[in-house]
Amino acid sequence: MAPQRYLWPGDLDDIEDIQNYRPGGFHPVHIGDVIRDEYRILHKLGCGGFSTVWLARALTDQRLCALKILAANAPSDELDIMLYLAETVGSHPNVSSLHNHFTIMGPNGPHRCLVLSVLGPSLKHIQKLKLPTTAARGAARQIAHGLAHIHAAGVCHSDLTHANVLFALRDVDRWTDLEVYQHFGPPKIAPLRCIDGSIPQPTGPRQIIEAISFNTINPGLLSGDICIIDFGLSFRTKSPPPGIPGTPRSFLAPELCFGLPRSPSNDVWSLGCLIFELYSTRVLFPLVFDRLDILIGTIVDTLG
Repeated sequence: MAPQRYLWPGDLDDIEDIQNYRPGGFHPVHIGDVIRDEYRILHKLGCGGFSTVWLARALTDQRLCALKILAANAPSDELDIMLYLAETVGSHPNVSSLHNHFTIMGPNGPHRCLVLSVLGPSLKHIQKLKLPTTAARGAARQIAHGLAHIHAAGVCHSDLTHANVLFALRDVDRWTDLEVYQHFGPPKIAPLRCIDGSIPQPTGPRQIIEAISFNTINPGLLSGDICIIDFGLSFRTKSPPPGIPGTPRSFLAPELCFGLPRSPSNDVWSLGCLIFELYSTRVLFPLVFDRLDILIGTIVDTLG
């Protein structure tokens, strides 16, 4: 049987590819669900091409956590890298660390789940909010320290962008449910509907949920601490993968455009782009079209 096709909920922003609710794809999740009899879903933190990320409360200690549920067909690279970092260099305050991991079975297959710390807005979210010089300097220093920690383990992050650098929230793990909805607002929800009018199968959720919008978050909730997240494209430097990574082109190191192998130096280039953005609130190499030749031209025009 062919997978069902779903109508896009036009009144929601920042949602996952709903057509990927099919065998091998995303796991259907609803507000109030309890995952593995241990994590109760409160809100949605975000989504990507291979995962959805949920704000959950651990029933064992009542603390908030981020529960990242990978698509059934997602590679295991991120989990492998995070376990390797923990084994080789341990944790670091500026690098996302793994608190727990497990696998659940759902209608779309087995899904690896990563339990992480709850974090706040990304640098991308607050791009228009110009940080004071001292705060920008502190953020840049923390990103550099976190990246040095990753490189010390012999790992290249390979996707160091403004979307993968997050600001921490003060005491967020201790927030009550009421405080969660006071600060983040209630979840915005729309029913999942099939294009042909049929009833959605269990492979899809009953409702689609919009991710929390951090664009209007109270800056007073930010702790000032910075954390690097998302190791989905990361690799051990002794065995770099072939090809150009899926890093947004504005952060892609120019040597990769000419076929040179991927390496930690690519991360250093991305770090420079991030530092510029921290101080200026502008992307250093803005691109309208996702083309390597245009990227090289933009770099030359900007730097000479």
